[in-house]
Amino acid sequence: MNIKKFIFCFLLITPTANYAYDSEHLSIFKSTERCVRCNLTKASFQGQSFLNVILSKSDLESSNLKNVKMSFGKFVQARFYSADLSYSTFRGSDFDSADLQQANLSNSDFSPPKRLQTSSGFSSHGKTARSSFKAANLKSANLQNSNFQNANFTNANLEGADFSNSNLLNADFTGANLTNTKLNSSILENTNFTQAILKNVSFKNATYKGTIFDKVILNGSDFSGRKLDNLSFNGAKLENTNFSNAKLENIVFSNAILNNANFSNSKLVKTRFSKAKLANASFEGAKITEAVFLYAFLNKSNFKNASLKYVTATNASFFNADFTNASVISSNLSYADLSMANLTDANFTKSILQSANFRNTIFSKTIFKGASLDNSNFIKSNTKQMLDIDVNNIPGAVLTK
Repeated sequence: MNIKKFIFCFLLITPTANYAYDSEHLSIFKSTERCVRCNLTKASFQGQSFLNVILSKSDLESSNLKNVKMSFGKFVQARFYSADLSYSTFRGSDFDSADLQQANLSNSDFSPPKRLQTSSGFSSHGKTARSSFKAANLKSANLQNSNFQNANFTNANLEGADFSNSNLLNADFTGANLTNTKLNSSILENTNFTQAILKNVSFKNATYKGTIFDKVILNGSDFSGRKLDNLSFNGAKLENTNFSNAKLENIVFSNAILNNANFSNSKLVKTRFSKAKLANASFEGAKITEAVFLYAFLNKSNFKNASLKYVTATNASFFNADFTNASVISSNLSYADLSMANLTDANFTKSILQSANFRNTIFSKTIFKGASLDNSNFIKSNTKQMLDIDVNNIPGAVLTK
């Protein structure tokens, strides 16, 4: 074993002190590429290349690491406050619990190493395939135009950080704090934001596909006019969120809170709202195909002029909802609650509404051609305005108390 390569300097560093690097520590690092708890404050490594460096718990405040190559580096609990790491390569490096506040990591590469063994997740060097920033502090850091593909930001503090124009493909932000963070024009494909704090985050012109927003808080967010594909908002809080004029395909909103959400004039294909809360939500003018609303809560929701085809909404609650001039074709609303709903000029052709509740429902020129309404409740409803069906011939229909 080469003893020189395992020299560690255990000098305690005072983080707030204003002093330059320790020349002895710098000399040790340059000769061994290892230095733990070292003082390298304001040191310059610009343009240099290292491999498998160890600088854990070292202080590199205001240091210059611009245009360096330090792949597979170990920087656990290191301090990079206000340091410059721009235009550099840190493939497969470990920054867990590091302090990178106000650091400049722009235009750098933190992506997986080349020649990955995809079956095991390890690189040809035997190192883990992703750079890691678990529990790191990157508050107000500049992360623009960088490659963070597969990076791990679990429980990291990213408040006020700027990821604009960065590649975050397959990155993991589970439990991270992204308050006031910018993700403008970034690549968010298969990115995981489960339980992350996303208050006042800017997603302007970001690219989404397969992105996971499970159990996040995005109340009041604006996704209007966006094309969203294969996203998951399972259990997310999305009250007052704007999805108007958006194109949503294969989106999961199951168990989400979407009260007062706006889906007007949007196009929804194979979108799932199972057990979602959508009170006062607006789907006015929306085109909804093969969506699922199992046990969803849609009281006082607005479906005026909406088109619903092949929708599954069994056991859903549409109490006092407005379906004026809506088209609900070949859909399943069995056991749905449509009491006090307004079905004026609505069309339910070939839909299944067995055991549905139409108590005090408003019928006016409502079309039920080929629909199935067995065992439904029509108490206190004006069934004479139901077209293409004789309510008296509906098996098991409840017409009076």
